[in-house]
Parts: sequence; structure tokens; C-alpha cells
Amino acid sequence: MARVARIRAVAACVAGCAAVGLALGAAPASAQANPDVDVSIEEKFFEAFMQELASELDANGRLQELVRVLSDAEEEGQFAAEHERDIRDDVGSRAWTVDVPMGGAAFLDVLVDVDELPVGWELNPRLLEDAYLDATADELEDLRITSEGLVVTGPGNDGSLTKNFTLDGLGVSEPCLDAVEAFDAIDEDVDHMVVLPLGVQGSDAYMFLASTPQEQDLFTGYYDAIVRECGTSIGEESLLHVGIEPYKDLDGFTVNMTMVGDSEEVHMGGASLGHNHVFFVGEGEMDSGEVQEVLSAQIDALEQAVN
Repeated sequence: MARVARIRAVAACVAGCAAVGLALGAAPASAQANPDVDVSIEEKFFEAFMQELASELDANGRLQELVRVLSDAEEEGQFAAEHERDIRDDVGSRAWTVDVPMGGAAFLDVLVDVDELPVGWELNPRLLEDAYLDATADELEDLRITSEGLVVTGPGNDGSLTKNFTLDGLGVSEPCLDAVEAFDAIDEDVDHMVVLPLGVQGSDAYMFLASTPQEQDLFTGYYDAIVRECGTSIGEESLLHVGIEPYKDLDGFTVNMTMVGDSEEVHMGGASLGHNHVFFVGEGEMDSGEVQEVLSAQIDALEQAVN
């Protein structure tokens, strides 16, 4: 279970916080003529037309209005471009200089310190003991429970990093199903993995640090696409209702699934930095703000390690 980072939920959804930039205007392009090159007939015609238009606008007192409109469009275009850059510099474009898969020992060095987590967050070795007892003989070769309660896999293991969920039966649109399927299809081989099992006031959670043979981005865009195509409130006319709370500054979500008076929460998010990845999964009632705080701390630690 923990070895392959496989957590299944009856219905879950993913949300992204990266906004979509939209260019509202474009700055007029400037052109310089080469005096040594003959101007074509089309260019001469266009130049004469523009001069005539400017003269007519000036005569009618509308030239200044046109200049103002063009100036406003240029400012809007510059603002949109800057806003787009800000978005790309946020969760979707983390930097790294380490371009090789990290190993288990390196991951252990950057794993979050449980003593520094919010009150009520603690190690839960039982989660890994159950996995250890259920493992086959071949799987045991890749598993190791340390004194800190961790599972370390690889190298040479056949584990994978997957994120499984479905919105089947909720009557969502085809674009929504396509976005869900794209996320559900993620199944990447893992070189090394470290798993931190956590108990959060009676609920279970896992923090995964994993490396893949190839550089991958397993998070950016998937959450945003599902929220954009599916919305944040799904299945109002169904017995099962799914409500999604996107994370504020991270790729991830908290989703609440309610059915016939019973409810369940799923928490999921992470980040990719080339070959190396952070993935958090939690099941049960947790404070979304605390989840984001813990996940952000782990992402920051890995980001420092790969730069």
C-alpha cells in the first residue's frame, strides 16, 4: 500500500490554485523603415490611408480620444503580461538545479520534522506496520521501517506513484470527465521513495517523497483543469455530493464527500521539481489550513535541497 503510494477513494476531485492569465490588450508594435529598401505599393497605400484617417480624426476632435484608447490598451496589455508572469512564477514554475533522482538517504534528510508540525499531528507507525504485514516476500526486500517509523523503497523497486479517484455516477460533463481521466492516468515508476505516516487527531495521512527516472510534472495544471471543468460543487442532484476547496497557494485540494448523512474528507496535493516530488494524501477530518501549512513546509524543504 504505502510502497506504491496508492490511496483510493470512492470519489475525489482535484483543485488547482494557479489562475489562468488572459491578455486583455496588446501594445502597438513599432516598425522602423530601412531607407535603402523600396517601400511596396501596399505599404504606401497603408501609410497614405493612416495619414488621411489621422487628419479626419483630428479635424473632428477625436484624435486625442484614439490616442487615449490605444494608451489604455497598451497599459492593459502590459498589466496582463506582468500578471501572467506572476502566475508562472507561482506554483507552476518551481526551479531546481539538481537534475537527477534523489535517493532514500537524501529524502530522509529533507523530510519534515514531526516535532515541528501543528498540534495534533504525530507519527502513526501503525499505518506502515499494517503495510509491512500485508507485503509479499518480494515486496519486503524494498521495505524498511526505521526508528522514525518510515518506509524506504528502492533502488530497483517496482513501485509507482499514482493518484486514483473517480467522479463516475455524478452526471458531470465530458470535459470534466476528461480532466479527471487525465489526472487519474498518472502512474509513474519510482526510483526511490520515503513515506512518513501521520496521525492527525484520529485521521490518517501520508507524506511521500519520491524520485522518478525521468523529469515529470505530476501536479501543475491537473488540479486547475478539474476545478475549471467540474466546478467546486458537484452532484447536487445525486445521492453523493462532492464539494471541493482548492488550496490557496499550492497545487492541491480538500474534498468533502457526503452521502445519506455520512461524509468523508480527502486531502491531496504536492509539487514536482524535475525528477523529485512531494505528494501528500490524507483521509478523514483535518484542518485544510494545517494541511497546506505542512505540505508547504515539505515542498520548501525539497526545493531548497534541489537548488
